[in-house]
Amino acid sequence: MKNNKGITLISLVASILLILILAATTVVTSMNAYNQMKFEGAKTELEEIQKLVDETASDYQTYLKERPHRNRLFRLF
Repeated sequence: MKNNKGITLISLVASILLILILAATTVVTSMNAYNQMKFEGAKTELEEIQKLVDETASDYQTYLKERPHRNRLFRLF
């Protein structure tokens, strides 16, 4: 009677498949996290740009109110 102490081909293939499935889910999860991080960064930058635009528009309106002679250039009626 033989005493087999090796790994069978089926168990080797099953182990490799399990490792590949785990690796694939890890890659997908990390890519989703990376994309979410990029989205949040872009969203934050756009909010900062919007604040700067609002401040600039407010400053410009104040400038026009302080100098009425310049305001006439922009009015049609």
